Amino acid sequence: MATSAEVTLADVKRVWDVIRQFDPAGIAAIDLRDCLLLQLKRRNANDSVVKHATEILHHYFDLFSKKHYEKILSATGLSSDELSAAIALIRELNPKPGSVATPASDDTRMRHITPDFIVEPDEDGNLQLTAVSSV
Repeated sequence: MATSAEVTLADVKRVWDVIRQFDPAGIAAIDLRDCLLLQLKRRNANDSVVKHATEILHHYFDLFSKKHYEKILSATGLSSDELSAAIALIRELNPKPGSVATPASDDTRMRHITPDFIVEPDEDGNLQLTAVSSV
């Protein structure tokens, strides 16, 4: 038997923020940039390499993804060594963190996943949370 509960966008955002703190770091990201930034947030924030990598991803992601390193150097004022260290750190990050938890065998790709609940907007634009019966 399915039940419904009204939830606000703020409720969904709070739950999403909690899920984004789950392991592995980077899950529930909205895109690759967000995924990598979530992983960097779990590193030592006082480390200069982490700070530089975060700045590059946050402000210069398009330049980074196109490997326009000279433009990043001139925009940030970093030294070549600082940029190299930041790029090396970014390359260590996992662009697909969920793949570690889920093996890529044919059996797992074919498995049907039944959600515990469904979130949908109603006719008034309010979000409805509906529990899905497992029977």
